[in-house]
Order: sequence, then C-alpha cells, then structure tokens
Amino acid sequence: MSKFPTEVEHAIDISTPIEQIYAHFWNVTSTAKLIPGLLSCKPSGKDTYRFAYEERSQGPISIAVVYTSHYTGNGTDLIEYEGIGAAGDNADVNGTIKLQTQKGQVHVTLRQMLSPELPMPRLLQSLVRPFVERQASDGMKQYLSNVKRSLTGTG
Repeated sequence: MSKFPTEVEHAIDISTPIEQIYAHFWNVTSTAKLIPGLLSCKPSGKDTYRFAYEERSQGPISIAVVYTSHYTGNGTDLIEYEGIGAAGDNADVNGTIKLQTQKGQVHVTLRQMLSPELPMPRLLQSLVRPFVERQASDGMKQYLSNVKRSLTGTG
C-alpha cells in the first residue's frame, strides 16, 4: 500500500454574516451534503464524523476514500479537523477552515491535507499523484462554490 499525501488550499469570498457561515460549516452533516462525490457523512462520536466517497477512476487508477475525523472550533472564525485513524479508514486527513471579515464580505479559506492509501504497483505511482491532486483540488473548488450558492443563492 502506498500513501499519496496531497495538500490543497482554496479560498472564496461570501457576502453572508460570519456567524452564519461559521454555523454552516460547524453543522458538518448538513454542509457535507455539498461535497462533490460524497456518499455519506455520519456522526461517529462527539464532534467526530465518518466520510465515505464514491469511487473515482481514471484508467487503472481508482480511489474510494474513507476517513473519520474529529472537529474542533473556536466558535467564531476557525474550525479544524483531523483524522482519527478509525477501523476501515484508508486515508489520513487534516484541515482548517478560516473565516476573515474583509470589506463587507467573509473570506473563507479551506486548507486540507488528504493522504489516501492505495494498493498500487510501484510503476503506476507516478501516474497516481497528479490524479489524486486534481481530484482533491477540483473537489474543494466545487465544494466552496456549493457552500457559497447554499448561503447566498449565487455561485
């Protein structure tokens, strides 16, 4: 098994009160419905959730990511999450959601490190990294766009 660490960061500006945006992200099971390719997000303890994604394939490469992460927040402008390595997980994850008020909007920055573990022959590993990075980056951009649309009615 090989791990493919991928770090992605994207930001978006949203014209919604910061308190509403924070509450939206803190309601993990609700906002998770906006994540592209997510099959399920289920509570797995206090502030802990298990995420399972659809299988993504390109040629001989396929990824079906599953991880469980614990969330912490300061109640105003920062939410952090980290994988707990539960049984059946095949990826490590950690990330932050930062909110900053700027010029009447809230600047939302989402940073995530995802490291899926894949059964992969060594010869194919160089092909996998760009696929994993593209899936993570495209998924995060779409997620943030979906969040903005959900909060403001615009994309």
